[in-house]
Amino acid sequence: MDATGGNPQNVVVPPVEGVAGGGTAYGWNDDSLHCSNSLKRSIDPSEVPTSDLVHVWCMPSTANVGPQEMPRNLEHINLLAARNERESVQILIRPKVSWSGSDNAGIVQIHCTDLRSSSGDQLVPGQSIMLRKVVPILGVPDALVPLDIPVSQISLLPGETTAVWVSIDVPSSQAPGQYEGEIIITSLKSEYPSQSLGKSEKHRLYTELTNCLDILEPIEGKPLDEVVERVKSATTSLRRVLLSPSFSECISDNGSLDMMEEDVITNLSVRVKICLTVWDFILPATPSLPAVFGVSFFVVKCSMCKF
Repeated sequence: MDATGGNPQNVVVPPVEGVAGGGTAYGWNDDSLHCSNSLKRSIDPSEVPTSDLVHVWCMPSTANVGPQEMPRNLEHINLLAARNERESVQILIRPKVSWSGSDNAGIVQIHCTDLRSSSGDQLVPGQSIMLRKVVPILGVPDALVPLDIPVSQISLLPGETTAVWVSIDVPSSQAPGQYEGEIIITSLKSEYPSQSLGKSEKHRLYTELTNCLDILEPIEGKPLDEVVERVKSATTSLRRVLLSPSFSECISDNGSLDMMEEDVITNLSVRVKICLTVWDFILPATPSLPAVFGVSFFVVKCSMCKF
């Protein structure tokens, strides 16, 4: 990916170790993170480009990345995969400054789009694309914690690198070709509401919408007065849903939908472009070569007796 507006670096980074297994995470010092509380409060991530607040770069899945990994330039992600194969890559995020008043450096939102080909075929997040956060165990990157799809939020710690593991599963029936998409990273305010709804909230919204359908569906052949009353009741239920806390960030002070907020956030985001080439052959689901575990001395003895 073009590094314009991304992560300009004036330091020489060491080569990637661990591509063939093992490796070392290099430590460095973030002097820019030690800012006063007044400076933290003055930073509004909705007005500052995300690239000014965080480093974003990519590493191969074979690289051993630790919390003190040094930032690198951001480039396009180019992957090659056969059908019925999985390919993975790591997206790393490290804060340049702290814009949150809490112990965290800040919160970023990660949005994964579909991977689409020129012929209209696609790989959908949640089905073929998975996002997981790499959690260190005793300082060693180990656990992969699933993130919400297609939009998730993660907290960044000052002076530490956070890795997001992106896995793409290509179905055996997927059409070959070149697929392109993006992972959009946006810095958020610490009090920004989460876009993922809880189970109880989802159930409440589902009940409200179901009641609206129950009110409106049996209106055929009904008297006009009764139809008007049903429409008024359904309108009241829908307005109650729109005014619920789940949609509070979409409503401006005058009560209309604020359509500009999402556009501004998108323009300030860091876009990590993904290009996946799917080859026109299928990998077998099981190994084609027989494997033997252990040694049977009986079989060896019988084989030696033949000579």
